[in-house]
Amino acid sequence: MPDMLNLVRRIGFIRLVCLLAGLAMCFVLLWGVIQPRAKQEVDPAARYQKPLKSLKLPSDGLTGHFDKKQLRRGFTVFQAVCASCHGANQLRFQDLAEIGYSKAEIDSIRQEWINRIPDIDPNTGEAMMRQPNRNDRITGPYYNPLGSQGIVTAPDLSLITKARKGGAAYVYSLLTGYESEPKEISERYPQLKTPEGNFYNPYFKGLHIAMPLALLSENQVEYKDGTKASTDQMAKDVTAFLAWSAEPELESRHRIGLGVIAFLLVATGLSVVCCYRIWRKL
Repeated sequence: MPDMLNLVRRIGFIRLVCLLAGLAMCFVLLWGVIQPRAKQEVDPAARYQKPLKSLKLPSDGLTGHFDKKQLRRGFTVFQAVCASCHGANQLRFQDLAEIGYSKAEIDSIRQEWINRIPDIDPNTGEAMMRQPNRNDRITGPYYNPLGSQGIVTAPDLSLITKARKGGAAYVYSLLTGYESEPKEISERYPQLKTPEGNFYNPYFKGLHIAMPLALLSENQVEYKDGTKASTDQMAKDVTAFLAWSAEPELESRHRIGLGVIAFLLVATGLSVVCCYRIWRKL
């Protein structure tokens, strides 16, 4: 006992407490290391999730630009197929001039637009629905009844390529990714069976999507430039249009970025030359 007291006096009480705390922590860490690890449950839906398909658009890369012919084809698909359920509320009809539509063509588009704009009748003061003007947003319907599960709202597509992981590749993969549900799912994972009114798509998180197959067959739309409207081509074109909708300033931003890079390169070169001339004699 006297020896223990002498040891405490030599080490010091605070040091002894720190030593004991360190030993306790080492014991806890070692105990945690030797404990068996609980197996993490893997989401069964992830087993059937497929990686996104590769997609190359003219707007990709540092010098990317939009193909206006492709954008007009994409808007043709959007107008004929997507607009019955979705809108592009961040765009106005007058913005279509940026992809090559004339004022007459824009007027023709807005007059034939499937969705109406809520307004007030100036003569009676009553609520009314009217055809859109050039300055109106490209709207979709307020709701979309799908299947037997009631009314399901369809998302706005203005920023869809920015709002979804994978961007344009996600949209393209989703449009071309509808498949028949594997029999293995109903046998091994009955909880993953596609509900009534939904559709199996391995590129959609959760595998089940309420949106039915939109691009049904070839030549579903007619392209004015003579391009064959295959389902793959329509998917690429409408994806390119939605990429432009989400980032219409991409081309100007690229031009500014390249100008800034060129300026910095020239400024760096001049700085090196000036530094050499000033300090070379020292």
